Amino acid sequence: MAKRPSLCCFGHALNLAVSYTMKKSKVCKDALETVFEISRLVKFSPKRNAAFDKIRAANEDYNQSPVGLKTFCHTRWTVRGDPLESVVANYNSLLQLWEESLESGQLEHDVKARIIGVKTVMQNFSFFVRPQAI
Repeated sequence: MAKRPSLCCFGHALNLAVSYTMKKSKVCKDALETVFEISRLVKFSPKRNAAFDKIRAANEDYNQSPVGLKTFCHTRWTVRGDPLESVVANYNSLLQLWEESLESGQLEHDVKARIIGVKTVMQNFSFFVRPQAI
């Protein structure tokens, strides 16, 4: 009996196609990597996460969305729009968080470098425009 070829379901095939395309597009890849780093810096630090929530509460009138930062789902490339939108909606709060974190002086050198890098990229005009174009 002949072996039948292995076929993926259409949803999985679409997920793989989107994943491959996003990895090959420099604009998409850079935007996703920056947003992923932002979510790591905030969500993996309870202190920064609490400070971010406090800043968001103080700036509630200026935020476009009542939702905080959303993290990426590593296995589903088709649902990565929400984290991009959450960074754009919380842009000013994030910049304020980076300022406060850097002023505290209680950061390890690698974390300080990551925050400076993310802050610099966020202040670049192309970062702010790219997520809206994706």
